[in-house]
Amino acid sequence: MADDITKIIGEVKALEKTQGEAQLELSKFKGQLEQEMKRLKSDFDLDSVTLAEKELSKLDKKLSKIDDLIRDKYKDLKENYDVT
Repeated sequence: MADDITKIIGEVKALEKTQGEAQLELSKFKGQLEQEMKRLKSDFDLDSVTLAEKELSKLDKKLSKIDDLIRDKYKDLKENYDVT
């Protein structure tokens, strides 16, 4: 019986240690998130990840259009001037 209690106490202490480590990690991640949100605001004037995703989608579409335009212009140049 005393061995069972000692074992339980040991398990509780191990769980407390794990909980403390998890809380420390959570605090670190919260700090990192706060810093990244500040950077998002200062660098891009965006207040949320959702707004950043929308902006990224818009920029991706613009980039795709520019890429298509470059390909088309290159194709025209190649056809007109026989450039390889």
